Amino acid sequence: MRTLLLATLLTAIATTAFAQDRVGPWEPHPSVGIGGGLSGDGDAFSDDGNPLLSGTFEIPIAIGTRVRLETGRTTIPVLANRVSAGLPSDTAHLSRLTMSVAALKNPGAGATTYFGVGLGIYQATYDRAPKSPYRLGTYLHGGVEWQVSDQVTLDTEIGVHLLRGDTLYPTATLPCEALVRLKLAM
Repeated sequence: MRTLLLATLLTAIATTAFAQDRVGPWEPHPSVGIGGGLSGDGDAFSDDGNPLLSGTFEIPIAIGTRVRLETGRTTIPVLANRVSAGLPSDTAHLSRLTMSVAALKNPGAGATTYFGVGLGIYQATYDRAPKSPYRLGTYLHGGVEWQVSDQVTLDTEIGVHLLRGDTLYPTATLPCEALVRLKLAM
């Protein structure tokens, strides 16, 4: 019953938002967003995935180009190397700050794809082990963005983090993520 009520409410909100007429041509605006999804590193991503929380601030620099400042945090269990070495398992809490530039294929359309590349600063803290040093990396991301209204955008995104130097924690191979983000124009 709750599921049916929630689905009806979401449908009513979406229908109202899509039915609004636009006045004048579409123009990009700065936006803030919050996203949630799953993060993994090869081993963990093939299992259940790990919860990810992300916050963004985007500034358009042209109709089809934007700069994004993003912070994210996820928690990933670290098991394989520690257990085989006779140590207790641990948990890595990964934090990141990335700055990227993204290009949109059809800006202002009801749905558009985008691709971006950026740089990031990464750090892992642990429940038992000491913090890792800060690491630099490259962030590649892409997704689909739906313009719900002039002020609200919903997007789905996949991202990959290519870290320089040593990995952040044992057994890390290729940190990646998949998330859904809600953005509000300012």
